[in-house]
Amino acid sequence: MKGFKPEQSQVQLQQRTSAPDGGWGWMIVFAYGLANIMIVPVLQSFGLIFRDTFREIDISATKASVIINLASAVGMALGLFNGPLLRRYGFRRLAVAGGFLFSAGLMLTSSAVHFAHFIITYSIIASLGMGFCNSSFSLALNTYFVVRRNK
Repeated sequence: MKGFKPEQSQVQLQQRTSAPDGGWGWMIVFAYGLANIMIVPVLQSFGLIFRDTFREIDISATKASVIINLASAVGMALGLFNGPLLRRYGFRRLAVAGGFLFSAGLMLTSSAVHFAHFIITYSIIASLGMGFCNSSFSLALNTYFVVRRNK
């Protein structure tokens, strides 16, 4: 091949695979912060948001804590599958899927009137979405930052 230099292609490949430590990475930081502003308060105040609903449909405090703790357990158990899913689909697709699942789970939870409905929509669907989002954003940050990762 005329004009082909193997050294040049190695340098170009290395430049493409190294983290830029900025640029579009700051949009990832912004998106991660925005997602945490939306996700974390919902998780922390779930019992307060649905307190009146729980009284109306006779869900005890024990059942409410089962819903909340099961959501945490599902999100943490998902960690076993996040690595293979991230390798296969990438953090962008998994973040979109996570956002969709979390949003859909919350929308479906808003009309819940049975304990099982809360378990399925909030503890499973919304929690899966939260887990996908958290792992995707963590990988995205590690992809776009090396030197400034701690900031």
